[in-house]
Amino acid sequence: MRPAWAARWPLRLAHGLAAPLLLVPLAALLAWGWLDVVYGPRALLLDAIAWLPVSAGIALAARRAWQAWLAMGLLAAGLLLAHALKLAMMGVPIVVADAGNGIELLRILPGWRLVIACLAVLAWLGALLAAFLPAPGRAAWLLLPLAWAALVAVQSPTIAAGLAPAGDGVEPTRAQRLASEGGVLYLLRDGVARREQSRRTPGLEEVEAAIEALHLAPVDPAPAPHFVPRNVHLVLLESVWDVTALEAYRFSDDPFDPRFRALWEAGGSSRMLTPTFGGATANAEFELLCAMPAVRDAVVFEVALRRPVPCLPRLLREAGYHTVAVHPFEADFWSRDSAYELLGFESYRAREAFELDDLDGSYLYDGSTYSQFRRWLGASGDGRPRFNYVVGLSTHYPYHRDATRRPDRVRVEPAAPMLQDYANAVRYATEAFMDHAGAILAEDPDALVIAFGDHAPVLGVQPDPYRVSGLDLRAAAESVDETFAKVAGTPLLVINGRQGPVSLGEVPMHRLAPRLLALLGPGAPTLPQARTESPEDSNSVRARLYLSNLMVQEETGRWRVCRSSEQDGQCREAAERRRHFATLRDDLLQGEQFALRLLDATALGEPTAMKIDAEFPSCQFDVEDWGPRFARAGDGFNVQPNGGSTFWIKLRSPARGKHRLHVDGNESGVLVAGLLASANVGDPAWLDRPGTYQLAWSCGEGAGGTLGGFTVTPAQGAP
Repeated sequence: MRPAWAARWPLRLAHGLAAPLLLVPLAALLAWGWLDVVYGPRALLLDAIAWLPVSAGIALAARRAWQAWLAMGLLAAGLLLAHALKLAMMGVPIVVADAGNGIELLRILPGWRLVIACLAVLAWLGALLAAFLPAPGRAAWLLLPLAWAALVAVQSPTIAAGLAPAGDGVEPTRAQRLASEGGVLYLLRDGVARREQSRRTPGLEEVEAAIEALHLAPVDPAPAPHFVPRNVHLVLLESVWDVTALEAYRFSDDPFDPRFRALWEAGGSSRMLTPTFGGATANAEFELLCAMPAVRDAVVFEVALRRPVPCLPRLLREAGYHTVAVHPFEADFWSRDSAYELLGFESYRAREAFELDDLDGSYLYDGSTYSQFRRWLGASGDGRPRFNYVVGLSTHYPYHRDATRRPDRVRVEPAAPMLQDYANAVRYATEAFMDHAGAILAEDPDALVIAFGDHAPVLGVQPDPYRVSGLDLRAAAESVDETFAKVAGTPLLVINGRQGPVSLGEVPMHRLAPRLLALLGPGAPTLPQARTESPEDSNSVRARLYLSNLMVQEETGRWRVCRSSEQDGQCREAAERRRHFATLRDDLLQGEQFALRLLDATALGEPTAMKIDAEFPSCQFDVEDWGPRFARAGDGFNVQPNGGSTFWIKLRSPARGKHRLHVDGNESGVLVAGLLASANVGDPAWLDRPGTYQLAWSCGEGAGGTLGGFTVTPAQGAP
């Protein structure tokens, strides 16, 4: 006799309908209690309705009642909680681009965080597979969620437009949109915007209108004959921000090196106004180097950059400079191996150009980066002026340090472990930069040296030091002006050679390049898309984006969020200006580059080559120990949530490259976290056959080695 669950389809359908109707509100309640993120009734209703066909199809196909509940817990509830967690940590909800960004995130997580993240992903996928497993003869019901997903995908523009809230002239923040739209509609609307962005290639008339509106005119980008070039050192200090703005906390010592603080204040405490918070450094880089706004809610290097662009490295390269980018991590992270070439760099020094002699977590300590780079500069000079763009990574999340070399110098009260780790990381990073700047200026006193933070740091959610200090990035639009103004500004230190520190005031990231060119002196080259500006230029800091919100600066100097582009004349003008900038950007990055022809700068759109320097092996895997060495036939070892058996590997030195483990003709990926690695081999057939199997590793073409023999002993009781 069949069980009631199998026989009674109405009962199965009831479970399928009940799961999203109950789990969606429960997830919202958890988001509110845990992260203080609130979803409105409309959002919960839209999410529940969106998941009903999916849940019903799974329930009608399922073997057991719990499968529909598990699926909705992983999908419907999981999406709401993921939105809430990212909003709490980063100030914005999940977007479609985060599917790819998540892979990049796994590449930067160190140690146990990487292991836990990978195990969590595997466990989630395994549980989802179990939830979708159909009973015999009922697999056809799974066509219902598949057909529903296909219909929503095809009709997403219509759905997004039809469910748009009634317009009142007020543009909501991202947090407000999520609270009103829910997790599914928010992602759907973002997906529509992403598709429109990826297909956008402005026409000639649209580009002409943008150039006229932005008051651009043909200009010779080359330097004047009387221009005297100087070396330029531009240093991006990852996540460096002045945490003394967190008024709820006390610091036992200044998180900035005293020399850094003194020079910064002597230069008027200038601030860089960044477009991002907690991540997406590549967008800050693009705005900095190309003098154009980045795309919203995605990484421009990944989704939009397709053509050679007239950016600062290319302009200075054409002016006779040797343009060098330094980013001591994986060369292809955020597609920098191709993006830097399109921006005009001649040389790129990534991880393979550095000896990994002093690591803070997964990253090379800034002091080592700078000293190794200076040695290279001394040995590679060819008489040309230099444009050196260096990214320091010591202060990258999660702010790990080698405490044996760099013990705590700063204590934080009340206790906030991540904030304390960050404050100490910043202290050592600013100290390393000041040593670097001192060495440069001692050798070249006329050099232009600039350092800045790319964005404020993520500091955790339990506690959240920003919220504790009254700086809530998730607040309603009416109360975010002061928060955005404080959090968006990072230190900007400009040392103009013998003149010393100079004040630039508040500079939006996309306006620094023309200011830098002005500092180089009379006759400096000019970016065709951004005229050289003086500090007195009233248009230099009028409008910008922060966390995808349009902000304008009032005559008093106060920045505010635009809430009504229809009713507010200043915001309407700023929004129109941003639209023209976006047209110019899209034409240059992925369009026909009409702008270069109209501005007589076609030479800056011609391809140029970039050399990726590699002074150390691209593949390195120095194994000290590994295990286990034995297993019984039929039994797994170190079994993970996905059911796979796993080898552990201990390394003598940091690994380089992407590694594979080979056993009996099968290969598996190797996950490296610092000096530890692991390889999940699944449930291979050789594990059922007694014998000794050789383990080998490979990395790239022709590189590899052996680990030794792994013995499978006969099963217990076998003859």
